[in-house]
Amino acid sequence: ICSADDVLLPLHLATMAQSIDQHPGYDILSCNGYYWHADGVRQIVYPPRIGAVSESWSLEDVLRACFFSVGACYRRDLFDTVGGYPEGAFGEDYIFWMRAMAHGAKHLYVSEALALHRISATQKSADLRASYESDIESIASVMSSGQLSVEQMRVARAAIWHRRRMIFGLRPFGGLALRLLRLLRSGLQDARSR
Repeated sequence: ICSADDVLLPLHLATMAQSIDQHPGYDILSCNGYYWHADGVRQIVYPPRIGAVSESWSLEDVLRACFFSVGACYRRDLFDTVGGYPEGAFGEDYIFWMRAMAHGAKHLYVSEALALHRISATQKSADLRASYESDIESIASVMSSGQLSVEQMRVARAAIWHRRRMIFGLRPFGGLALRLLRLLRSGLQDARSR
């Protein structure tokens, strides 16, 4: 059992060790897994795609959204380079991955489902407002490091904007306002195309 009562499945360690040996040029390896709901239902995180190959996430991808990181493995020197997990951070793994990748760490995705992420109403990440606010703070911290390219800064600003929009949608009338704006925008686009 891991933090938040997440679980590594029996083949996790052997599969990840084999992947580390087969791909020595990568610093971070993460696997596929399942969301494990309170009713016992397991939902695959990344459904298989026909012809899909293992793919790596770039820093731009991670700025947009954190990869499934239950059971992720990384090199010890990366932990030391980044300075470990920031104390008191709400989403300490997310900022760690961004900081590591801003330092040049390379990510490899292992497609086997090797971990369970427990979903419950009482877990820390169930507080969506706090999660989005933490993401914004983490992204802003990485932006202020001076390590991002112009394109990465653009993606980071867009990611912050997206999360602010998600926070707005959590307000009692925020979701309704967003739907009305989408409808208005759609109507304007239809009118322009005529």
